[in-house]
Amino acid sequence: MQQSPKDEEPGPQKNARPDPSIKPLQHLSREDFLYYLNNYSGYVRKSYKLCDDRRINTIPEEVKKQGCLIKSQVMKMDLWIRKRGALRNQKDHEEITKRIMENGSKNVERVSREAFNKYRPDMTPTGRCCINAERAWDAIEFMVRYLDGIGESMACLLLSVAFPETVPYCSEALFRWTQDAQSNTEFSSMNKEDYVRVFQTVDGIRETYIRDQVTAVNVENVAFVIQCNSDIEGFRDPKIAHKLRKKHHLISEGGCAEVYKVELGHSESNPTDKRVTAVKKIMFSHPKGQTSAERHRILTEILVSGRLAKKSPTQFVECYGWDEDREAKCYYIEMEYVKFGDLEKNLKDPGEPGWRWSEADMKHVAEQVLRGLDFMHKELIAHRDLKPQVT
Repeated sequence: MQQSPKDEEPGPQKNARPDPSIKPLQHLSREDFLYYLNNYSGYVRKSYKLCDDRRINTIPEEVKKQGCLIKSQVMKMDLWIRKRGALRNQKDHEEITKRIMENGSKNVERVSREAFNKYRPDMTPTGRCCINAERAWDAIEFMVRYLDGIGESMACLLLSVAFPETVPYCSEALFRWTQDAQSNTEFSSMNKEDYVRVFQTVDGIRETYIRDQVTAVNVENVAFVIQCNSDIEGFRDPKIAHKLRKKHHLISEGGCAEVYKVELGHSESNPTDKRVTAVKKIMFSHPKGQTSAERHRILTEILVSGRLAKKSPTQFVECYGWDEDREAKCYYIEMEYVKFGDLEKNLKDPGEPGWRWSEADMKHVAEQVLRGLDFMHKELIAHRDLKPQVT
């Protein structure tokens, strides 16, 4: 299954609270931090990649030569912030975009140049550029004051475009994952003190990874990946691999995946009930490890499976949990075991001697499939691989 790129590819969820099981950025191990950073591109939606490349690479290089922003670049950043996911509804954003467009080209260049001149990063005794949070805030306030339609969030993004090494865009993900997961402070009510705290935290993280030459935008991107992961971390189960050590046997295989039937033993509440589950093992296709596109595909499958089963457990196979084993180079997905297998198997071998499919049986199966598809489409999810083997 694959989700419609409109809303359901892995991406930050609006107003999502941090999952306490994931550590704040400043408490990540170096291995995890760099792992998230290296996998960032796999979390960027296809329809958003060009826009993201402009924000991270193209426009910063242009601004470095120009010494200021031009109006078309500001409009591209307005598009970026909209695609990234901002706390505005569509109607509000259209109004803000209209106001930004009304700024004169010369005024955009003048104000951005003066704002960039107000901010200059500090230099440590070791020669490392670091943020001056107070001057950064002064530059943000200056753009807010003299550019119509530009709020603190957008001004922060524009400053980050000019100084990507030291200034991050204070996204909701960065705000949430640089503070304690239990904090009740809301992103929508960020003030100067909140911005300064985030800036200083990000600079501390950069200092931690000084030998890796981590930039402020790198830290911002890691926060984006963590926010994406937080949507599925809630049902991650590190014990799945251990369950495969119990009595199990292979029930299907194909491509880079194998599915096992695992017997977990008897239920404590009902000794006569033998617990059985299915575990799907997905191997990385590349011997050196997974590609970002592969990780994106697998995480999407996990996210979709869990969401559908949770919303409509009678129509979809339940997803109990998942885990990633980097050493074994594979993923595990634990699912509900379906005793009679898939539709293809039942078409070839109904399991009962002399039994044949009737027209009524076929209609019943077709109706179930169509009801499931209808539910998926209402959730903006496209299957794209419908066949008897997966039905």
